[in-house]
Amino acid sequence: MAEATSRLRTNTAQTEDTTSQPTIEEDTHKEDAEAIVEDGGNPECPDCGGMLVLQEGCKKCPECGWSKC
Repeated sequence: MAEATSRLRTNTAQTEDTTSQPTIEEDTHKEDAEAIVEDGGNPECPDCGGMLVLQEGCKKCPECGWSKC
């Protein structure tokens, strides 16, 4: 039993906590939102309230598909 507990502690210690680290997609969305605000716009989708992203020069909502060019 002690050996199993020791292995569990070792495996747990080796497991990296990624919940506190933003993903590349989250970083991109944050940068897009900042660019929209700097341009004088609202970074929230007018239809669903999701966070807008910039794609091909347009504001787009990945949640509902709303877009404005």
